[in-house]
Amino acid sequence: MKNLIIAVLFIIFGVWGCSSDNPVNPPAVPAYVGVYQGTTSVGDSVSFTVSNVNGTAFVTSYFLSYSLYSSGTSTNGTKRETKSEGIAKVNNNAFEISLGTPTDENFTGTFSDDTKLNGTYKFQETISPVTYVHGSFSLNK
Repeated sequence: MKNLIIAVLFIIFGVWGCSSDNPVNPPAVPAYVGVYQGTTSVGDSVSFTVSNVNGTAFVTSYFLSYSLYSSGTSTNGTKRETKSEGIAKVNNNAFEISLGTPTDENFTGTFSDDTKLNGTYKFQETISPVTYVHGSFSLNK
């Protein structure tokens, strides 16, 4: 008899806990979460990772591999950063990441939908003479 009462209580509480009055909805995943990869306008590799940080979309990593030729000198390099707490918040379908002291050294990105990211980059490279690395990119998730 005791087992029957316990079974009935489990059924009652199970039905009550799953009733339509108490729906359990998973937290919403912000738009644009994922890894976007592709190439720059000059064929260099570039990628961005957008993550869910406490319910908000943040760029949490970026990577750019570049080659630069200036005044007979060539150099290869990378720009990269990773921060699990976020580098830049995605706001109104866009973000901006500062890359240097001059405010015009940055990555900018705009999402045209949940699978496409377009943007630009500009920063100084310290070869002689000092030269800007700049271009655009169009990436897919």
